[in-house]
Amino acid sequence: ARSKELTAEQAKLAAQRAELAAPVPATLLAQYDRLREKNQGVGIAAIVDGACGCCHTQTPNESLVLARHGTHLVRCDSCSAILVPPE
Repeated sequence: ARSKELTAEQAKLAAQRAELAAPVPATLLAQYDRLREKNQGVGIAAIVDGACGCCHTQTPNESLVLARHGTHLVRCDSCSAILVPPE
């Protein structure tokens, strides 16, 4: 019974992901999926105290500024996660 519940939940979440990912360009979505495979499920990381939230490597100031402006896709120099400013 539990296996059926988990299978149903997985199908529901997969459908939600497909709906939310629909407006994302296919190339960007493919990059994100590859990053998740590489980084144990993490493709996007918040910048926390000036460092990547995935690998904790310090982020250059220029990257911090670009991430805050949201005009460029900023990647961690160490793990390649897509960096976003903290909320």
